[in-house]
This record gives sequence, C-alpha cells and structure tokens, in this order.
Amino acid sequence: MLPASARIYSADDHLIEPAHLWVDRVPTKYRDRCPRVVEVDGRECWVYEDQRYFLTMGSCRPRDGFAEEGYPPAPGTARYDEIRPSCYEPAERLKDMDLDGVWGQLLFPNFARFAGHRFYPNVEDQELALACIRAYNDHLLEE
Repeated sequence: MLPASARIYSADDHLIEPAHLWVDRVPTKYRDRCPRVVEVDGRECWVYEDQRYFLTMGSCRPRDGFAEEGYPPAPGTARYDEIRPSCYEPAERLKDMDLDGVWGQLLFPNFARFAGHRFYPNVEDQELALACIRAYNDHLLEE
C-alpha cells in the first residue's frame, strides 16, 4: 500500500486537442489556414495545409464507458461529442485525474503528433507552423 503522501504520475497520456485550439489562439492572419475541425460527409476531421486528418478515439475514453464490442470505432469515425470532455478540456481532465488518484501527467499531443512533428520539417509555411506550436504550448500553460 502506498503512503498517503505518495503522488502518482502518469507518464504516457494523450491530449485530444480542443477543436478550437488553433483558431482561437493563432494570430488573425493565420486563422484561415491554421488547423481546424470541419465536418466532411458526417465525419469530423482536422484540416491543415489542404490535408484532412480524421479523428480517432484510440487514446480517449468514450463518454459512456467502454463497450465490449465496437471500441475503438473505426479510424476516422470518432466525433468530439462522443468522447469524454476530459480528453480535451483541462478542467474536466483534472476531475478525472482526481477520481483516478493521479497527481500529474506527461501529456502527448494527438493531431500535433509527438513533439509537434505535424508542424515540421516539411510544411509549406514555417511561420504558420511556428505560430501553431506556440498556440499549442500556450494552451497547455494557460488552460
């Protein structure tokens, strides 16, 4: 049994970036080109540099818990309204961490990819990419 003073840290957690993260945070001149969530044929996807990246739910819990069958759903079929808000909203994540007895987490991005790799090295607009990385980091620090 752990002593009452013990703190549990999770060393491999993933953050689903909120759909509004970049649109709300990048400078105005980039808002029409920054990563954003759009609906295509009834599915939600990120759009960045004319590429579509459909949502997956593999690193988040569904709102109603895990079912024996049908989880995770097929790639590209997940929607924000189907996953727990704690997957993308900091205040809700803290509530879930309290329920789980977790004191701290090391977070990895999903859309941005490990270490922000979505934004380098082969992107068309390096200034936009840097603005996106800053927006992501600011989101983590401020939220």
